[in-house]
Amino acid sequence: MLFRSATNGYTGALTPGLRKRLIPVASHIIATEKLPPDLAASLIPHGRTISETPRVLCYYRMSPDGTRMIYGGRARFTQVGPDVSGPLLHRMMTDRFPQLKGTRITHSWSGLVAFTNDFLPHMGTEKGLHYCLGCNGSGVGMLTYLGTQVAQRILQDGKANTAYATLDLPKVPVPFYDGRPWFLPVAGGNYRWLDKRTGRAPRSARGRGRCDAFVPARQRGMSAIRVEADLSPNAPEEFDEVFAKNSFDRPLGMSSR
Repeated sequence: MLFRSATNGYTGALTPGLRKRLIPVASHIIATEKLPPDLAASLIPHGRTISETPRVLCYYRMSPDGTRMIYGGRARFTQVGPDVSGPLLHRMMTDRFPQLKGTRITHSWSGLVAFTNDFLPHMGTEKGLHYCLGCNGSGVGMLTYLGTQVAQRILQDGKANTAYATLDLPKVPVPFYDGRPWFLPVAGGNYRWLDKRTGRAPRSARGRGRCDAFVPARQRGMSAIRVEADLSPNAPEEFDEVFAKNSFDRPLGMSSR
């Protein structure tokens, strides 16, 4: 009997040899309420899906019907509730789109993606188990491809038709690492500092502001977003005046709608 592992960011104690070679990182996403047609049409005029260049990644697009902004990113590198990730993502979103400052959030969800030490996806076998995992946040495209390659490998008695089958899955170079990334908050703080130091962080990231958005109390399952384009990380100069007027002191309101 043959088995295949495609657990990715949720690889657990059942396969410890794989688990300690992966770093599960949380990805958080929000969706706004339906926007006025003229506002929605002005946000991303060509309808592209955008992925930014800072180390603390953000990515966003309009919903398929063009009525909502879907905004994701590393609000935290670990899993937290929507009461934490919601206001952080809302602030990131309004850093880039200040015209959405008064827009409410109706959905908030999160999930784990799996990173590898070489930032490459991997496929192979581990104690008779076929696996494909470690897509570093690009799993929608890569796991579709690698899943097909693993299936072909099984049918072809171990023969593979891809260079990914020749890559060794490296260990995470952290002493006694067992798959539980206790170091992620430290790494996240360092990345944020590096983004500010190198000018990659939005200018308002140095200050605080107020978030009046509403996030539902429930959290939904992870939904991946494909990234296709790049965006300069520097906000326009005229945004600074808007940022300076914000004050993120008030707690986030909660709504279950």
